[in-house]
Amino acid sequence: MKMWWVTVLSLTLCSIAHAGSLGSRIDLKDSEGKTLATGVLCSSCKEPGKKCTEGVVDGWLDGKPCGSCLLQSNWGVIIRHKRDLSIVGRLMLEDGKPARKHYVKLFLSNGWGGRTQTTPEGHFRLRMGATADREKGDPFVLDLGERVDIKHHGKDQFTLYLLPEAFAPCPPIDKKP
Repeated sequence: MKMWWVTVLSLTLCSIAHAGSLGSRIDLKDSEGKTLATGVLCSSCKEPGKKCTEGVVDGWLDGKPCGSCLLQSNWGVIIRHKRDLSIVGRLMLEDGKPARKHYVKLFLSNGWGGRTQTTPEGHFRLRMGATADREKGDPFVLDLGERVDIKHHGKDQFTLYLLPEAFAPCPPIDKKP
């Protein structure tokens, strides 16, 4: 149980350190500290200096394309984990108020996914069952921490990609003359 709390705390600190950056990677680790997968949040900005939003469907990660193209680049890879997986976090609006009833969408490279809605306080939780021979223990937790979200007007959602640890990047964008 102690190792579980160490894992949760380290993931929380890691996610807080990345808040406000130009895209984020958050590692999902098992109880021994082995990385099982990487959570990716794409940014609306390619370079610093603008008002950036994370969790966009298609955007940027470290100045490179990020989003649905990651699914194509890593298509068919199943992330194996022996315990249930719980992805948690909290969405806040830019004015500091909770992002109420915002949708949170999870995409995986094997075509699976999930969707949930935030609580009135902005909290969310997505849960997936184990994808390998099940072992006893608490679920593995990927804590995204507190993130700023925008008002989507029903057209979009806060988006997370769960990919293999060494995921293939998106192909370069072709520049048209």
